[in-house]
Amino acid sequence: MQGNQIETEFNKHFTHGYLTTETLGDMYNKSTFERILVIGIGGSALSGTLLSTLMKEIDDSIDVFIHRTYDLPARSIYSKALVILISYSGNTEEVLDAYQEASRKNLPIIAMTSGGQLEQYAHKDKTPLFLLPKGMKPRFSLMYQIGALIAILENTNIIQSQKHIVEKLQQNDYNKISHEAQKAIDHIGANTPLIYASSKYASLAYIIKIQMNENAKIHAFSNIFPETNHNEIMGHTTDPKSAHYGGILLRSQDDDPRIQHQQDIFIEILEEHGNTIHSIDITGATCYNTIFQGVLLGHLMSFHLAKQRNINPYQTTAIEECKKRINKKTAPTTKLKQSIHS
Repeated sequence: MQGNQIETEFNKHFTHGYLTTETLGDMYNKSTFERILVIGIGGSALSGTLLSTLMKEIDDSIDVFIHRTYDLPARSIYSKALVILISYSGNTEEVLDAYQEASRKNLPIIAMTSGGQLEQYAHKDKTPLFLLPKGMKPRFSLMYQIGALIAILENTNIIQSQKHIVEKLQQNDYNKISHEAQKAIDHIGANTPLIYASSKYASLAYIIKIQMNENAKIHAFSNIFPETNHNEIMGHTTDPKSAHYGGILLRSQDDDPRIQHQQDIFIEILEEHGNTIHSIDITGATCYNTIFQGVLLGHLMSFHLAKQRNINPYQTTAIEECKKRINKKTAPTTKLKQSIHS
């Protein structure tokens, strides 16, 4: 998948994931789920963070939990939950471990992958499986994943049909968003990005941080309001000449007015100390549009920065090397677990 395709076809990726899911998961449509448990790590967990944001708009009575490590979370979380395991490669050790645990406990499982061992496990166990397009970096399959997740929740009767919203999704204004991304990068310069948003859009701030890490190969951090005004604001009161960060504030007109007021105060105090922050309005026609614009914004910011620093945004050499070394070694805890269940 080439960069220009990724940048200009975000909505198409989402729609493809949504439509090709068909009836996947309908075997569970008689179940009563109280929560959704998404298990994934790295780029394969990002769709879960977006889903948690969307669910607050779709049906805030259903909680979404993201599990990013071995085993399963506490029983109070996986009990009465639909368990969705995502590993783009299909060989992520932590996800495979969680799959085996969930299978042993006979939990309702759905798998999402492009192949690998997870696909093999799903076929063997007749677990509902959504196959992602092959040949992509995990983070670039994000919109396919979130489209499929929405359709799966429809098929399991967790949420009502979103088809009327999906059909009316507005095409992202690529040129406008690209321009906003470049202005943000100009503000950051050679400094470390600090990405801020309301708690409602915490997933966007976090995803942009991840895009900066993986595409631009730099450190980046994210925080949310109102939490920022109770701790991190102090870091902005130092001499601006000694500050090596570039602050980006994601703002949306549908944020709680009290949060918007706190963001205004945050900006005022920074300016009083000679510091500045670059604000970006991410408001879309719907929550879906806001999220999709935010993801595309972060993608373009990281690509612009990578180009500016002459860095290949696609290579993730250290991550791949880390995975290879993990796969070569079996951790003692895994050996112990195997002996217990043997």
